Amino acid sequence: MIGMKQNKVTFKALRFPSPSVLVTGPRCLVLEVQVNLKATLASLTIDTLALDGPGAQQHFQAEGKVSKELVESSCRVIIREQQGLFFPKVKSSSNSSVRTKAATRQRRNTPSSILFHKTSLEIKLGSLVDEQVNALVAPMINRQLNSTKIGKCLLKKAGNAIDSKFNSAAANRTFAPGDVLQVDAPPSLGCSKLFFIECSPWDGVSGFSVQALWKGLKRCLNLCAQQYLCSVAFPVIGPGRVLKYPLSEAIQVLTETLRQFGLSAFSGCLSTIHIIIQPGYPESEECYHDVSRHLSLNLYQEGQAIFRSLTSDLDDITMTVGGGAKLQLVFGDITNETTDIVVNTTNFVDFHIDGVCKDILAVAGPEVEAELRGANVNRRSVFVSRSGWFPCKAICHVSGRRDTIEQLVCNIISYCENYGYKSVAIPAICAGAGGLDPGVVASAILRGVKAATSSTSFHYITNIRLVLIKINVFLAFKEEAMQMFSTAVINRVPQRPHVQQQQQQPPSLSVSTDLSILHSTSTSQKSVFVFLGLSRKDVDDARTKLKCLYQAQCSTQTFKKEELVGLHPGRHGGSEAGGSLTVSG
Repeated sequence: MIGMKQNKVTFKALRFPSPSVLVTGPRCLVLEVQVNLKATLASLTIDTLALDGPGAQQHFQAEGKVSKELVESSCRVIIREQQGLFFPKVKSSSNSSVRTKAATRQRRNTPSSILFHKTSLEIKLGSLVDEQVNALVAPMINRQLNSTKIGKCLLKKAGNAIDSKFNSAAANRTFAPGDVLQVDAPPSLGCSKLFFIECSPWDGVSGFSVQALWKGLKRCLNLCAQQYLCSVAFPVIGPGRVLKYPLSEAIQVLTETLRQFGLSAFSGCLSTIHIIIQPGYPESEECYHDVSRHLSLNLYQEGQAIFRSLTSDLDDITMTVGGGAKLQLVFGDITNETTDIVVNTTNFVDFHIDGVCKDILAVAGPEVEAELRGANVNRRSVFVSRSGWFPCKAICHVSGRRDTIEQLVCNIISYCENYGYKSVAIPAICAGAGGLDPGVVASAILRGVKAATSSTSFHYITNIRLVLIKINVFLAFKEEAMQMFSTAVINRVPQRPHVQQQQQQPPSLSVSTDLSILHSTSTSQKSVFVFLGLSRKDVDDARTKLKCLYQAQCSTQTFKKEELVGLHPGRHGGSEAGGSLTVSG
């Protein structure tokens, strides 16, 4: 808790039956903490910030989410959207600086409030034992802590403390597959509870082991809700040498259990669920993509949002670079790109070694491969071919080395600008079959982007996408980008359900476009944010920073009358006499 010293006592926030804080520890310390807690609550300050138009809330829910979180951490405040949020009245002395309007204390049944009280899903990379959550879920076999790799990792980190607690909780008990053992976590772990599911090895799709795992996962989620635990971390239980589940089946069991929990009445009690994927294994990338795909499909049920949001450590990262262009780091397969230009990395000799070249040519077709075989290219040159069946306008082929990567990237970006291309997708040149260290490749490519974009303003190229297919490569680029572009606004783009989905049609002169929606984003509407902090200064600083962040993203564009040809007359929101339309946001 911000502003409270946690010395030999533990805090637990409870939301039911009414908002409260449970303090546990030695009696004398609990009484002292109670006094300090009341004093801290009495100093709380609450205020609001209104920004023109509803677009501010949309921005800070998506592209600006990371920036908002940085403001919260640096200013030690909590920022929430006013609509549909519930701020309980703080009971304190009469001189408390907390002021809340009645409207903000009322819980309204709006789409925003419905989403706010749903569970957020986060796909995390790393080790389960390092997670900082209320509860960890782990498998066990035959009531043995060291029967699985996760159990051995827990023993290695927590030692005799967890061994003793586990044996004490399991003593004189028998466990059938699907049963759950609850263990109080030792202080060396970043959780308060451990839930161990008794598992059995894979015995087929219709076997008993799947049903048992399903039962155990469901029981863990229900225990979290019953005990008012706010966060829990799950591994993908099943794959490996012990349980021997097919990866796809293990993921199906986990994600379907989460979906069913999201539909239940208890899901709002649990604010965050982490799904942990250990990087560095042959199936790590496949595991991430499958988990992400299943959870993305489970965000909705019959048009209604089941979960509040889905984020991951591998979400796209977008940053503004020189020349007015956007640089994006994308974890994905370059053969799924639809940019104007796609870059292929090859040695111009062997086109069937596993990697980017083989994948791109498999899509582009034999005519593009034939062009490559006849090419005569030096190490610093870019060879441009037709796109073949690849959904782009042209393919740039390069053969990189450690000392040429930076210049090649500069040349690629210059080519796009000179020939009027707006977007380009670039892989991690030489990080795959080329064998170079991902950190070295990341540094070279990002230096090339920075050099190419800092020398001039662009008229055409607006989007530079670095598409990275390996987890370790994406993380290396992410780390390097955070250092190299420290002054840029860096945003992570999560997946967030929209309450109402509407299919957007591309603009067409043969269809009358209704711009009456522009009136709904006029300055008469506001995006209101609520700030809660420990002092007036913290709240004022946070309000100022958030306002500046939003204003830095705003722009105004005026469309001339001739640019509005084809739009429905009289519905463009502009003056007939002036013949123009000004849009701000």
